[in-house]
Amino acid sequence: MERKARSAVEMALDLKDEKEGNKLYAEKKQKNQQYPEAAAEIRAEAIQTSIGSQLDILRKSYERGRVDLNDTDAVHAQAMQYMEACKLAGVFPTMLGFASALGVSRQYLYAYIQRNQNTPTCEYLDRLRSSWASIIAQASLIKASDNATSIFLLKNSGQGLTDKVEVEAVKKEQPLGEMMTPEEIASRYRDMVDD
Repeated sequence: MERKARSAVEMALDLKDEKEGNKLYAEKKQKNQQYPEAAAEIRAEAIQTSIGSQLDILRKSYERGRVDLNDTDAVHAQAMQYMEACKLAGVFPTMLGFASALGVSRQYLYAYIQRNQNTPTCEYLDRLRSSWASIIAQASLIKASDNATSIFLLKNSGQGLTDKVEVEAVKKEQPLGEMMTPEEIASRYRDMVDD
């Protein structure tokens, strides 16, 4: 039996069937949503645009091959192309997407950063991460993105952004209360038993 790749149309029909009832694509119930069909169409267009831009990025990175991460100018040039693609597609730039544009995996990119700290390329990559975190933060501030997702992305953006709870240590002279003699302790318990 000969095996061959299925056509995109065949796979699309299967995926469309799987999408029905899948929580990932569930409609958000909003009080004043007057045009649910239009909202679903807009979301579908956004997903198609995102996938289309990733298809283009993957094709180009496959044809070109892996960008030499030691060549800061090449990394910069690819970053500018990637950001222009994100702008045209209306999607947020991320290290995940940029890794694809470079022709490497996200894990490979972060391993490179870990091994080559304080190099011009890593300094540039850090500036990119700061810039992209700023884009996400600004979009969240003007309610152009989901706040919960923005918080998650910003906490994991490598910028040291976290929720902080400050606990202040206070030294008391007698942290367990006032000192009691063994007789006073026994007396206290005796009084409880007598009650």
